[in-house]
Amino acid sequence: MIQGDKPSGYGIFTNPDGKKREIETRMCVHCQMKWEYKPGSGIRRGYCRQCNGLLCGKMQCMKYCIPYIEKIEGIEKGLNFKELIKSVEKKRNIVGVTTIKKEGKKYL
Repeated sequence: MIQGDKPSGYGIFTNPDGKKREIETRMCVHCQMKWEYKPGSGIRRGYCRQCNGLLCGKMQCMKYCIPYIEKIEGIEKGLNFKELIKSVEKKRNIVGVTTIKKEGKKYL
């Protein structure tokens, strides 16, 4: 059943009537959200070139390249989102957190 990229997860569900359903999942590199992989569903997702991974499509994940582990470290330090962005900029030694382009439009 594996289609396309390597799945992040795989599940087999059994309905009460005994019918089995197999699914593949993918995981966002920025927030760790998982979703069922459905080719041709029309749901827009993204891809981060810096993290080299799939994105869930939520605006925050699509707009800023902040890997999940850096978000967790920021939460542990008690940073709010704006402080987290500044922290990532300082850590990467850049000005303006990298934004991700989607269909030629820039989110920032």
